[in-house]
Amino acid sequence: MSLYIGLISLSLIVCFICLLLSVVNSASDNSFYLIFLTFAGFIYVFGHLLKVIAPSAEAALMGIRVQYVGLPFIAPMFYLFARSVLSPVRPSAKIRILISFPPLLLALIFQVFRVFNLYINKVTFVEHAGVYHWQVVMGPFQIINLIYSYAFFFLSLGLIIKYFNVFRKHNRHEQIYLLIASLLLPVLTHVVFRLCAQGTAHDYSPL
Repeated sequence: MSLYIGLISLSLIVCFICLLLSVVNSASDNSFYLIFLTFAGFIYVFGHLLKVIAPSAEAALMGIRVQYVGLPFIAPMFYLFARSVLSPVRPSAKIRILISFPPLLLALIFQVFRVFNLYINKVTFVEHAGVYHWQVVMGPFQIINLIYSYAFFFLSLGLIIKYFNVFRKHNRHEQIYLLIASLLLPVLTHVVFRLCAQGTAHDYSPL
């Protein structure tokens, strides 16, 4: 087993532990969003693992299908969780439905209409520096999902910046630093992967 597959497997175990902890410690109002966030992360990493160990293009596509059950929900659920932690103002039920509906629609579209190349244009087996992996060419709906996710990344970042000094004054700086790290690390890793897609074999953002 390669080091990369081992790291992804470890990430899957960590996601599962985080999911269990979020369910066990579900007394607060914030736990609802955290449970959905950790579950979406677990499904995404599990699908990614299925993709990297896939023996064929069909099996790789199955892993990608699993990924896109969870991936569209990660960014909006992170925003709702961060907002529930940072802001005293709770979003209305209508706002929560409006935020959750597009990722649900995108996930359903991918499962139903995947054969029409709306999400994935091509899955090919390629080699970079002696490392073999499945390379995915994005379709138009995957680009829409990317834009939607990055919109919530900037909304979450703006929210954290807005309440940064408030949390520091109340000696809750550990929470704000954890939110910053959990937001920036996967996003920056994904940006680096996209910019260096021709020179790197693996996407480390699931880690």
